[in-house]
Amino acid sequence: MRNLKLFFGLCSLLLLLTACPTEQNYPLEERNVHEIDPSILGTWTCTKEDDTAQKLTISKKSNYLYDVIINEPGAGFYLETQKLTGWIAKLDGKKFLVTSEDANPSSYYITLIADVTANSITILHFIGDLESAKSKEDLRSQVSAEFGKNNKFRDSAKKVYKK
Repeated sequence: MRNLKLFFGLCSLLLLLTACPTEQNYPLEERNVHEIDPSILGTWTCTKEDDTAQKLTISKKSNYLYDVIINEPGAGFYLETQKLTGWIAKLDGKKFLVTSEDANPSSYYITLIADVTANSITILHFIGDLESAKSKEDLRSQVSAEFGKNNKFRDSAKKVYKK
């Protein structure tokens, strides 16, 4: 029993250290609902070594969509393409960037936009397990219920990017 607890403790620690965004089967919100936020447009470089994206460019694709280009992927980057389509989703007064691969539009990644200034953006990847969500509404309910819990957003999931 002690070894089992140690194993699960180490697995939890690895999850917190990697803090990669988890793939979802449903978007937090559909495309074309909210207009883009021009404050997140630009080329951004992570202030620390990042396992997902060291440098990325967010540009306007339409009034409702972004092109998100991963200019310098991190060591843990695992997608087949470095070009994603993104859009804004809102939940409980918070703003999220939802992204998907153009070639695989049924997989989604959720990132909380925690803070934006003229020269920096702070994001938090959701590192919880939402694979049990059976629908978009179920996903929204789970994110809403889990959002405030300290065990879902950690400092290790916090990334600061500078222009």
